[in-house]
Amino acid sequence: MPISFPHDIAKASNYLREIIPMLVKHKIPPTPENYALWYNYAVQNNPALNEKLMQTIQDHGTCTRTDSQKLMQEFVLETPPADPEAYHQLDTIMSEFEGMIEQTHSGTDDFSQSLEQSIQLFSEAAENPDKFQNLVTTVTDNTEAIFALTQSFQEHMSSSQLEIKGLKAELKKQHLQVITDALTKIYNRRAFDEKIEELTDTNNASFCLVIFDIDHFKKFNDTYGHTFGDRVLQGVAKTTEQAIATIKNTHFSRYGGEEFALLIPDCKLENATIAAETIRIKLEQLGIRSKSGTGAVSNITASFGVAQHMSGELSEDLVNRVDDALYLAKTNGRNQVHTG
Repeated sequence: MPISFPHDIAKASNYLREIIPMLVKHKIPPTPENYALWYNYAVQNNPALNEKLMQTIQDHGTCTRTDSQKLMQEFVLETPPADPEAYHQLDTIMSEFEGMIEQTHSGTDDFSQSLEQSIQLFSEAAENPDKFQNLVTTVTDNTEAIFALTQSFQEHMSSSQLEIKGLKAELKKQHLQVITDALTKIYNRRAFDEKIEELTDTNNASFCLVIFDIDHFKKFNDTYGHTFGDRVLQGVAKTTEQAIATIKNTHFSRYGGEEFALLIPDCKLENATIAAETIRIKLEQLGIRSKSGTGAVSNITASFGVAQHMSGELSEDLVNRVDDALYLAKTNGRNQVHTG
C-alpha cells in the first residue's frame, strides 16, 4: 500500500508532534524517506511496514539510511525508476521536502523551548498582571507561528505528494514498457530473467519452468513472409494465455525468437507437464489465415521442455535442463512434451 497524506492540518500537525520525538529517540535524521516512513507508522495504515520498521529498530537500535531506502522502495515507491530524468525530478521534490522537514523540525524545537520557558515564568507572572499579559501574548504569538509553519508544511506535503504520484505512474508505465515484448504484448526476456532470479533467490523449489519452441517456424517465414510469421507469434501467445488462464501466478514471456517460456510458482513437475500438454493441444487447433486469403494455415505445432526447480539449483542450471528436454522433444519428432 503506497503512502499518502490525506489528512487535514490538525491531524497532520498531531502526527508531526508524534513523529519528531520518535526520530530523535532513535537518532534518525528527519530526511524525506524517514519522515514518510514514520508518518505511515503514526497513521498505522500499513501493518507490514510497521512490523518491518519495528523489527529494524529492535535489531539495530535505529533505522539506517540503507534500511530506510529499502523500506521506501518496497512500500512507497513500489517500482524502481526507469527514466533518469524522472528520477531527477523525484530527487528534486524529495530534496525540497527535506528542507521543509528540517525547517519544521527547527521551528518545533524553538516552540518547545519557548513553551518550557513560558511554563516556568507562569508562576512568577501570576501575581503581576503586566507580566502575565506579556506571557500570554508570547505564548499566543508562538502558537500562531507554529500553526503557520505546520500549515505551510502540510501544503508543501500535499503538493509534493501529487507530483510524486504522477511521477510514480509515469515510471510504472515506463517500467512496464521495458519488460513487455512489443509484438506479442506478453513479458519479454528481461522480465523472464528478473522473475526466474526472484523465484530462485526465494529458494522456492516447487516452481517449474516450461520452454517451448514453434516447430518449423522458419518455414512459415520463408513460405508466407515475415508479416505472417509475426501473426503466428501473436496467435501462439494469445492461445497460450487462454490455455493457462486458470493457473494462478503464471509468468508467461517471449524467451527469444520463436521460443516462449512459462514460469509456474508453487507447482509440481506433474502439473507443469499437464499444463504444457494442454498448451500443445491448443496450438494444434490454432489456425492463422494467410495474407493472400487463400485459407487458414493450421499445421502449427510446438515442442516443449519442462523441469521443476531443485532446492539450491542455480537458474542457469534449471534452464539448461529444460533446454535438454526441449532438444529431446525436437529430435524425437517434434510436437511433444519432454521433462528434464
